[in-house]
Amino acid sequence: MTLDELLESTTARPELQRQAELLKQLESVLRHDLSCLGAAVAGSIAAGTADRLSDVDLVVFCTSGSSLHLLENLRELAETDEVLYHLAGWHDDHSPYEKTILANLCSYEFHMIEPPTPFTLKRPYIELVNRSLTLESRLSHEKAPTRSQQAPYHSGNDGLAWELFNCFKWACRQQTDDARDYVIRLGQALSAAKREA
Repeated sequence: MTLDELLESTTARPELQRQAELLKQLESVLRHDLSCLGAAVAGSIAAGTADRLSDVDLVVFCTSGSSLHLLENLRELAETDEVLYHLAGWHDDHSPYEKTILANLCSYEFHMIEPPTPFTLKRPYIELVNRSLTLESRLSHEKAPTRSQQAPYHSGNDGLAWELFNCFKWACRQQTDDARDYVIRLGQALSAAKREA
C-alpha cells in the first residue's frame, strides 16, 4: 500500500481519516527537510488492518545530530489534543523515540534513527520519504515480531500505560485472547520485577 492509496481508502473507511491526514502532514514536513533520509509507516496501518484506535507508527532515518529537531517538528503536528500519556526514551545514545496517547484516544509512536543506530525496517511498511535508497539499506527480511513475541514490561513502570492501552485496543477489537495472554505475561513480569526490587 502507498500513502496515496491509504488516503483514497478513507472514502470507504472514514474511521482512518485522522491517521491519513496526519501522515499526509508528516510526509510533507519530512519531504522538505533534507535531514530526513527516509521515513516509513509500519504497524497495522501498513498491514492494511488499521482501525480508529490504531496508532501512527512512524520510523524516520535522519542525519547525525538532527533527530531531536525533527522529533520536535513532528510532535507539534501530532499533538492535536490534550496529552493523556507520554513516554520518551532512547534506542541508544543517538536515536530517541516517543510514544503518546491523546485525550481523544489517538496515539502515535515516532522512532528517530540516526546513522550509527543499528535499527532495521521490516515489511510491511508504507514509504513516505526515501532518499538514496535509505529504506532499502535498512530493510530486514525478518518478520516483525508477533504480539506473543513482544516482551512485556520492556520499558518498566514508565511504559505500563502504553502496554495497557494496547491491551485495551485489542479487547475493543474482540481480540480477547491476545489481550488476556499479554495481561497474564505482563502480570508475571510485574511480579518478577517486584521480587527483584
